[in-house]
Amino acid sequence: MAKILTKDIENAIMGVNFPAKKHEILDKAQENKADLKIIKTIQKIPEKIYNSPAEVSSQTLNMKNVI
Repeated sequence: MAKILTKDIENAIMGVNFPAKKHEILDKAQENKADLKIIKTIQKIPEKIYNSPAEVSSQTLNMKNVI
């Protein structure tokens, strides 16, 4: 599986008004027509309120396919 860069995730969620809930982040990624592997990665992050794109990206760093 190809690696997802944290910048890819941040680009996919561009336009989210932070702070934001997981579902708002996911909705924006889908609206931005993010790659399916990015959508699936975002679906795996914990349910909580995120304060920035960097916080969303950092949450994904523990996942095997994200660098």
